Amino acid sequence: MDTTYPELKEIWPGWKIVELLGKGLGGTVYRAVRSINGIVIESAVKIIAAPEDLYNPAIMKAEGAREADIELYIGKADDGLNEISCLLKLKSCSHVVNIEDFAIVKRDDAIKWNVYIRMELLRSLTDYLTEKQRLSEDEIIKLGSDLSEALIQCEKNNIIYRDIKLENIYITEEGCFKLGDFGISIKKECAESAIVKGNKNYMAPEMFLEGKCDKTADIYSLGLLMYMLANGNRLPFLGTDFFKANDEEREQAFRRRMTGEKIPDTRYASKELNRIIMKACSHDPDRRYQNAEELNEDLKAIHMIRGK
Repeated sequence: MDTTYPELKEIWPGWKIVELLGKGLGGTVYRAVRSINGIVIESAVKIIAAPEDLYNPAIMKAEGAREADIELYIGKADDGLNEISCLLKLKSCSHVVNIEDFAIVKRDDAIKWNVYIRMELLRSLTDYLTEKQRLSEDEIIKLGSDLSEALIQCEKNNIIYRDIKLENIYITEEGCFKLGDFGISIKKECAESAIVKGNKNYMAPEMFLEGKCDKTADIYSLGLLMYMLANGNRLPFLGTDFFKANDEEREQAFRRRMTGEKIPDTRYASKELNRIIMKACSHDPDRRYQNAEELNEDLKAIHMIRGK
């Protein structure tokens, strides 16, 4: 499988790609292994092809493509560099996926780069939920606490994450949760002029409707993720987990959330956890937790009350 990227043998001698883990807009992720004296080491290798094909942007422009389309086409290289920069800044944070090494290879014959990021290999929360179906309340509190720790470090480094969702959360063998995939995160000072990116299913209303983005937008997304996990894996206004919502129903639920309709209480959270979730994902940014530290303190207080 690693013959697709022959330069990997030069970048990381001894490492071999053995399994495709996932592919999305942010890149392709593989499981890679290296054997040293019978000891097998595993890592995740993310490869971002920017752009994914060799179509010339100059031709795109001549054929009438919009500047925004061309910027998106080339901009994946920037996403890869941005992810590397963020992971390096947050390397000391125990709740951010740890970067081990990286490389950027430019093609001499085309406007094309391959960005390689080698990271610790972790289980995705999506896979974990597929097996377990639902998280316990203690696990949801743990997830919120761990990810708010990650956001605290983001805030200290002036990083707005912008993409909290189920697919970007990972879990260690010890049951700790980590934040990964920093490709579309931005610096705080760039937020006002940034193009809106992210998964709209977890997006804060002001971000989707007005393009406004600050640290409270990340808190909203984390609150909504916790809501979903405490609501039978259902986002607001999608009914019970006994039926599968169609696209029209999902879009209607999204519009109700964007217009500020009061979100119903979660189905399974305790009164204390439900209060925290509702404050985190308040439609009004001024009524949310104003920083990740406040959210983290309230979540840890539940553990203290319960003697955990």
